[in-house]
Amino acid sequence: MHYFSEEIRESVWEQLVTQKPKPPMLTVPRLKKLKVQVWDNEDFWSDILDRHGLRHEKLDDLEKDVKEHAIGNFWGMLCQMQTIGRV
Repeated sequence: MHYFSEEIRESVWEQLVTQKPKPPMLTVPRLKKLKVQVWDNEDFWSDILDRHGLRHEKLDDLEKDVKEHAIGNFWGMLCQMQTIGRV
């Protein structure tokens, strides 16, 4: 059982994965592989959902600076995972 529901993870993933600027290294095939990797990672989701407030709010409802920070952290964590060879 996950701390964060499948529904909320899927909703937030879909909100964030469409945001620009998307790092060019994160191609669609790589994003699919990364999604599998992070899906069960409670630390990843805790950062995205709790620290950035996306458990209770939609991305577009966040203040501009908080929204940009959340997007940047999302892409940054995925880039780091991809760069260190986890994908």
